Amino acid sequence: MDVPLAEQDRLGVRMAPGFRLPRKRGCSTGQDGLMTRFAVRPAGLDDVDAVLDLWRSAAENESRPADTREAVFAVLERDPAALLVA
Repeated sequence: MDVPLAEQDRLGVRMAPGFRLPRKRGCSTGQDGLMTRFAVRPAGLDDVDAVLDLWRSAAENESRPADTREAVFAVLERDPAALLVA
């Protein structure tokens, strides 16, 4: 579904033209075997540290330079819908 401008303003982001959010929230099976609900959304500035922690722990290529907060902030400033989190 299209994200109304008022909702984009509330989130403090601006979606790329044509960006659409999924209609339904997803589900995943947790370690306990129970279904866990999650929602995919554009990342905000408050998510950057958690994203960097995830990327560091999941890194498979140690020869490439590490990502920085400044680089992720720049991406989000240029394109607020470029990074999605759940």
